[in-house]
Amino acid sequence: MTVRSTGAEIAGLMPQIYLGDTSSVRRCNHSRRTGQAISVSGLDLSGGFVSFTGIVQSVEITRDVAKEKRFLVTINEVGAT
Repeated sequence: MTVRSTGAEIAGLMPQIYLGDTSSVRRCNHSRRTGQAISVSGLDLSGGFVSFTGIVQSVEITRDVAKEKRFLVTINEVGAT
């Protein structure tokens, strides 16, 4: 599985969530490539459960040993200003 970032400096401007399952990561990579909005749920940076709908901007592999924090996704929320 190839995981790439858009290269934009977007951390802190858009929501970021942790994912652990590869099926969600595949959906996120598809959203990033096609620009299609998806809904995705995972853990926020403080460990709380969250859901977002939007277009994925990046998917990064983390060094966290916890399975549920294996991938960090940055998403541009639909309707966010």
